[in-house]
Amino acid sequence: MMRPTRHTIVVVLAILSATCAAEARDYYVTPQGAADRTGADFDHAMSRDDLTGLLAERVEPGDHIRLGSGDYFMIDHKDHKTITFARSGRTDAPILVEGVDTGAGLPRIVGQWSDKKITYHAHSYCALSFAPGASYIQVRHLRIAGYMQGVTTNADHVALEFDDLAIENVREGFSLEGVADSTFRNCSITHYVKRGFRFEKKCHDLTLSHITADATAGEPDAVTENFPIGFSIQDDASNHDIAYDHCVARNNQYHDDTHAYWNGDGFCCESSPRRISYRDCASFDNTDGGWDDKSLTPTLVNCVAARNKRNFRLWNVGGDADHPAKLTNCLGVASLRRGGIGSSVGLWTCGAVVAERCTFADNMEHAVAVENNKHAGNMTLRRCILSSATAQKLILQESDTQFSAEETVMFTPSQPGEGDPQFVAPAKDWSGEPANAFDSRRYPERGYVAP
Repeated sequence: MMRPTRHTIVVVLAILSATCAAEARDYYVTPQGAADRTGADFDHAMSRDDLTGLLAERVEPGDHIRLGSGDYFMIDHKDHKTITFARSGRTDAPILVEGVDTGAGLPRIVGQWSDKKITYHAHSYCALSFAPGASYIQVRHLRIAGYMQGVTTNADHVALEFDDLAIENVREGFSLEGVADSTFRNCSITHYVKRGFRFEKKCHDLTLSHITADATAGEPDAVTENFPIGFSIQDDASNHDIAYDHCVARNNQYHDDTHAYWNGDGFCCESSPRRISYRDCASFDNTDGGWDDKSLTPTLVNCVAARNKRNFRLWNVGGDADHPAKLTNCLGVASLRRGGIGSSVGLWTCGAVVAERCTFADNMEHAVAVENNKHAGNMTLRRCILSSATAQKLILQESDTQFSAEETVMFTPSQPGEGDPQFVAPAKDWSGEPANAFDSRRYPERGYVAP
């Protein structure tokens, strides 16, 4: 008997792959269904009630499910169920669920949770859930509203992709556990009361790109719980290698005169996670940190923060001079304490931080602060600009800490030294436009420059 050659094996595998791909099916769904409800096209669409069984029992790798316009009231009560992804695709044949505008906008997955009673889910606990192990799944172009959780995962998920999900009126947008090698793109979470993104544990090798998390959308009467956070990585070492790119956090605010400390962060990471990075990200108008990152040696590149109590709060207490948290070409302006206690600064640390070519301007109390919060802070500035239009003390350095500045401009009108940096268009209400508002015309080789 002849042994199969390598060429024969490759050909057979190619044929099998093509056969599997040929068996992939397209399904069409609308809220009420149409005609015989076979799902062959939108004129014969399956209904909302068929969708749960399709995902749980019938869908195969490579299948493509298209949801047409309308409201899908997926309520976990009687015969209406949460949309649960129970089956997996393959590397070469992911399952795709995609919203399609068939004339009335993109489809909306709608529940009946309300911020009037935030701890009661009203049979609307979660809009999209993933059973343990469900992997190689892509979800695109959907709108979600009225759930305690917009999207939840459970364990052992690989290669999930989310693109263009707009989630609003939820307690938490994404509540994730056990997700690896996955991507989130072009998503928005607004009017959440607790978290935009929450990475609980075993979340790693993730990329978040062009994501916006806005708790209140700037509405003064919007409801939030204590500790509203745009992007939150919880305290578990199994969370690691998470990269943020062009992500924006806004309006994570909690006002409470009964508490001495007002919480609310844009980007938050606890101490156990590792290799967390931020590039071209922004954080505006949060009652506590624009960034509140406790992880070891996070990196921030081209990041901007404005009107947070502490624009950048980087702990890095496990680091040292050789393992600093590092900011490159970052901007922290107009820090603002809206209430409660705690200093209001551009950059704060009680660990090891190096900032290169950064600008900290017109912050409420100090441009930078190095504190001894049970750990001796160590801050190094290189080619930075510290500036204030008022006669405040630019640098707060507590005892037994270290601070050094190399080729760094320090300017206040009432103190001798370098001249006014002459920013292009500085403004306390700056929220990103024009991008070069805090580029220095006087010191073009120092400080932040808009990328």
